Amino acid sequence: MTEFSEEIARHLEEVMVAYGGHSALDLERLTHSEPPWREARGDLPPDENSEAPISEETMRRYYRSIAADGER
Repeated sequence: MTEFSEEIARHLEEVMVAYGGHSALDLERLTHSEPPWREARGDLPPDENSEAPISEETMRRYYRSIAADGER
């Protein structure tokens, strides 16, 4: 069994409390509604496959902004 620091264990527990009750489909819908995913796909319909990479810079900006706002 992997052992985590107390800080990481607390964070993992917070993630499980926030998202553990969601189905895979719920989690997919959530992530696919976020700007990094939408930006990478451009004008493609939601049900069309894409291999476009999601920009690390876009993810960095987005997740830093929601962390700074205290969201999620």
